[in-house]
Amino acid sequence: MEKNKFLIEVGEKLHTVRKQMNLTQSDFSMAQSQYGKYEAGTHAMSIISLKDICNKLHISADYLLNLPNEFDNLSDEKKVNYLMMKKLSRDNDLKLTGMILAMLEQQKDHE
Repeated sequence: MEKNKFLIEVGEKLHTVRKQMNLTQSDFSMAQSQYGKYEAGTHAMSIISLKDICNKLHISADYLLNLPNEFDNLSDEKKVNYLMMKKLSRDNDLKLTGMILAMLEQQKDHE
């Protein structure tokens, strides 16, 4: 893929996700003009900027850069479950994991 086209596609994704999250270009830890260049697709970002932007937008670099990942291969139901689990607090996550393990042990005992 041509470099300019790729940067434009990345910029379009940045713009779309930022708007969905009701953020402005000045909400990022860089100059608004610099972030605007990323969205416009006129400049490539550094790895550090990529990490900061992905963290702020709660997206993966895989998604932003159109790279394949394990999530892509999951069924829609498993994707929804994964996203719901991600929202759990650490304490609730540990409790839920314990409950699932107990249920699996109980099921194993009945087999």
